[in-house]
Amino acid sequence: MERLLPNMLLEHLIFKSGPKPESPPLEIDPGRVTVFVGPNNGGKSSALRDITNEFIFNQAHNRHVVSEVRITNITRERAEQKISKFRVPEVGPTPERRIFVRRNMGRHEVNEQYLLDDLLTRFNRRQRDQHSNLQYISQHLLSMFALNLTGESRLGLVNQSPAQRLTDPAQSTIAALFQDDALRHALSDIIYDSFQMHLVIDPTEMGSFAYALSETRPPAEIERAFTDQAIEFFRDSHPLSASSDGTKAFVGVLSEVIAGDVEVIIIDEPEAFLHPGLAYTLGRQIGLKIGADKQLFAATHSPHFLMGCLSAGAPIDVVRLTHRAGRGTAQLLPAMRLSQMMNDPLLRSVGVVSALFYESAVVVEADSDRAFYEEINNRLDLYSPPSVRHATFLNAHNKQTASEIVAELRQVGVPSALVVDIDWIKEDGQVCTKYFNAAGIPEGLRQGLRNTRQTVRAYLNAANPDYKRQGGIDLLTGDELATAVAFFNQMETYGLFTVRTGELESWLPHLNCHRNKSVWLGEMFAALGSDPSLAAYVRPAQDDVWEFLRNIAAWVSNTDRLGMGT
Repeated sequence: MERLLPNMLLEHLIFKSGPKPESPPLEIDPGRVTVFVGPNNGGKSSALRDITNEFIFNQAHNRHVVSEVRITNITRERAEQKISKFRVPEVGPTPERRIFVRRNMGRHEVNEQYLLDDLLTRFNRRQRDQHSNLQYISQHLLSMFALNLTGESRLGLVNQSPAQRLTDPAQSTIAALFQDDALRHALSDIIYDSFQMHLVIDPTEMGSFAYALSETRPPAEIERAFTDQAIEFFRDSHPLSASSDGTKAFVGVLSEVIAGDVEVIIIDEPEAFLHPGLAYTLGRQIGLKIGADKQLFAATHSPHFLMGCLSAGAPIDVVRLTHRAGRGTAQLLPAMRLSQMMNDPLLRSVGVVSALFYESAVVVEADSDRAFYEEINNRLDLYSPPSVRHATFLNAHNKQTASEIVAELRQVGVPSALVVDIDWIKEDGQVCTKYFNAAGIPEGLRQGLRNTRQTVRAYLNAANPDYKRQGGIDLLTGDELATAVAFFNQMETYGLFTVRTGELESWLPHLNCHRNKSVWLGEMFAALGSDPSLAAYVRPAQDDVWEFLRNIAAWVSNTDRLGMGT
């Protein structure tokens, strides 16, 4: 279904990179909600700064992630329509009319007619000086309808605001909420669901409006009254200014989404100050409540915020940004597929969505595998790099589900290594196809690899039917061993890594841990040691599982890696 983008101020973004280093730059037509995800230092915050600097603060130099931001074609008529929302009815000639326009967190008084006349002059110069015109429009129009929220500034959204005549257009978000019962009640319902407190607006200081929280729902007839009952009600409420930063940030952001007069909201780390449950709720309510004439751009490290946005069911653009070794990527992720991943019980139980915020993922068969490989990788990182950098280790429930998880993650651009015991080669038919799909094996190579896999399996069965526990390819010699090594080497070029000596419990045999699965991990961790100052503490070597993890690190860090599709 075609998505309609009515009156979007930012209508087109061109990034400096594409899904792969050699790909054309990514271009998108942003809708109501655009969320940047990816690992640390991947470019999320830089993308927001590029947008903010060019079209809010009129600083188009030193762009790092976004190379071009196009705003919609704005006519004088549309400019007049937009500016009219700031107009306060007054007696007097129009040329002298003063209006209070927004400049991010504040309001500034300007002469309406002078502003419009100046805009008209710039519009007439469009063909002669396009760049200057766009800069001017961005500075004098878009900046009036844009809000750039940092961690500190979002707390200021709930500060007291001067009171005003209720017959005039709202000059602040809190005034808009005070004037509109439906908007105020919609926001208050969300706040109650989240904090079990009712959001109210206290006007009893007479000269200002202030947010407050009440343990009881205010009777409708006193919300804008100054009766003794109303005064007593507000006396018993709790000033929002005395609440936690999380509560203030949550209320402030949602108040702008629901009732603010801004059309573009840019927010870095919307989950700041919020615990995971509130981050999810914030994302969901943004997706549900953001109006058709608003756009929100967010850079997040929180899978909970992202899942909240996706759960709303509204169209959302999710862009994954990465940057490594001087090479960046920008990939538009399929929101529908992300929603399916989030709702799939298997994938949700594993925490697959969290992998979007890492450079890569290593997917293993079970939790004991995850714990062991993660510890080995930590020791490599500390004492003998390279290690698998900025990766999440995810455990599936078995080999087949591990392959399904890898396939999903690679589809959304996360380099994901699949680690399996050697007995995966037993599988034929559709099960084998799942492994090849996960590894991204080209169709033309599959039949040959199937045949080689069956040959290696036959060699191992002939050597010992219990080859998984009795040594894996160490049971083979000569051409049989060479064939097995070549096969597993080729699979590793596609990110499928096999424990060639058999199974997880075959690693580090010199530590003499019992091979029984119920006790092996505990004995292994005890043998590895926990105190680096002791001689018995096991540090990385050049072979065994240490080499295995280094090979995985080499694959995930290779920007030309195979197996990621086109």
